[in-house]
Amino acid sequence: MTIISLLTVFPVTNASSNLNFLYSLARKIDLGNFLQRLDAVFIMLWILCIFSYLSIITHIINTIFKKITLSSNRNMFSYFVAITLLGMCLIPVNIAQIKFMQSTVYKYTILGSFALAFLILLFANFKFKHAQKSGGKK
Repeated sequence: MTIISLLTVFPVTNASSNLNFLYSLARKIDLGNFLQRLDAVFIMLWILCIFSYLSIITHIINTIFKKITLSSNRNMFSYFVAITLLGMCLIPVNIAQIKFMQSTVYKYTILGSFALAFLILLFANFKFKHAQKSGGKK
């Protein structure tokens, strides 16, 4: 009975009809001479989100490296992180390599990231113990 009542209340959608009417209506909005479609706003928002995410991640990586190495200048690691990120982005040449990386490489990346986090914590623990020993001798 529930299925029959739902089928009679909600119409069956065809493949030719748009499922999201608000989006199709928003595409017709004219936002001036330079933005005539809503797609441009979505693309700008997407690019802004990607760049803000990358800048936050880069800041966190630089802060971690600064604290691990007891460096006074965090900008010293910025070039290394930027070159590493650029190199990682240039590794895949075509879509087939990206699909291969998604199916095989990224599965082991999570395990590698946990191992790297463990090694960083282990190194930080050794550094902390060494700092306590050298501070206690004075």
